[in-house]
Amino acid sequence: MKKAFIVLLCLITVALSLVSCSKPPEYAEIEERFKELIEASYSVNDILFGEGLEVYERVYEKDFLIHKDSKTNKVYYYYGIEDEELGYILGYRHTEILYFIRSETEKEGSEYIYKDSEGGYYYQISYNGAEMEKEVSSYKDPATDITYYFYKIADDKLGTVYEYRLQTMKYLIRETSKRADDTPIYENAELGYFYYPIDYVEKEYELYYTDEDPDNYSYVRFDEEYISIDAIKAYAEEVYSKQYLEGVYEMLFTGAVISEQTSGSLGAKYIEHEGSDGNVLLMQSDIYQPMIKGKRIYDFSTAKVVKPGSSEFANIEIESYLEGEPENRVTVTLSLVKQDGEWYLDSATY
Repeated sequence: MKKAFIVLLCLITVALSLVSCSKPPEYAEIEERFKELIEASYSVNDILFGEGLEVYERVYEKDFLIHKDSKTNKVYYYYGIEDEELGYILGYRHTEILYFIRSETEKEGSEYIYKDSEGGYYYQISYNGAEMEKEVSSYKDPATDITYYFYKIADDKLGTVYEYRLQTMKYLIRETSKRADDTPIYENAELGYFYYPIDYVEKEYELYYTDEDPDNYSYVRFDEEYISIDAIKAYAEEVYSKQYLEGVYEMLFTGAVISEQTSGSLGAKYIEHEGSDGNVLLMQSDIYQPMIKGKRIYDFSTAKVVKPGSSEFANIEIESYLEGEPENRVTVTLSLVKQDGEWYLDSATY
């Protein structure tokens, strides 16, 4: 009987020892790491659950519309622009024909347009020999690597005349009433539209979309710090446990079906799209609804470790509120898990 009691006592001692080893840490032991993870989670949360990364505005390169004037037989290339401030602007391609002669010496009192590498000076002239026979030539500027195409005309009096066709964009603003002191360049009497010249600088974009690009997704800006799914994962895993992120990754990068109807499908927030040029670029959903309603502030003075827990797992109870609403406090429980000898968040902080 005494022997059995001793064995039982030993077993209890071992059990207590095991329980002791499995006790969750004191809050003071993990406080700094906990604060560090909370702070780091804000920017991670924004990528995973919030507004996400900056994308390029979804703008398509404009296709020129073609209009052939039945009276003059001329063909016009144009497109419309909806300007937020000015209203409707008509942009059109304008070709201006310019004529030049070359001089071996600089002419006093005249301003040359261009000086070539051989010391020749080019001066613009008025010229009416547009119907004369022309020879197509080209010049590649070594400084810019741009090739310019022009015509050479053999004129009996002037020698070689250089004809250059300068293509520029010009713009017309559409108005619904006729100006009393100005004649419109073009008018549509049926619709009551009158078009007048306007100095306009068209907005340029860093990236233009094509019809090959997926619907409802926009390209993440190339100057963002995280421009691939692997980069996003690596960043998230600095804060959250891999176990917790498994489900998050499924929703973010694969999507999920939450009902049998198509309307119940939840598309991936991020995809990697391979274009016709073979480049794989990160895209972000245009229709994804952020889960974050505001920055959640945590009152660390209220934090405490609560059960259940172990040496590898800890629950921390803490008061929190949305930024700007300190009166609307709620008590939440956040989980930490030890992974590779370090603590990581095992639940979302938003």
